[in-house]
Amino acid sequence: MKNTAFKKPQAVKDCKTHFELSYNIDETKEDETERTMYNFDFVKVVNLDYETIVSAIIRQKYSIDKEFALNNNYQTEGTSQEWESYQADRVMAKTIAKQILGKN
Repeated sequence: MKNTAFKKPQAVKDCKTHFELSYNIDETKEDETERTMYNFDFVKVVNLDYETIVSAIIRQKYSIDKEFALNNNYQTEGTSQEWESYQADRVMAKTIAKQILGKN
């Protein structure tokens, strides 16, 4: 989910019943006021583990049905631009999960 804030978001925020994970944090300045803003993506997860984080990030962009379709199309038709984008998104999700968990 995309979000904007005036305060830099925490990478991991413990909300007692879940965790909010912020990533792809981009700092910008408003033209008129020169106030700093942060644009970022975030997901909510119940468990703070690698698999849960990767799945949550991927699920932001791809439904389970979409993932099945991409896999089936790849198996029958081979690679495509859509498949390559999906693979890049998977790699990105894994990298973000490792960064959040401090496993770089």
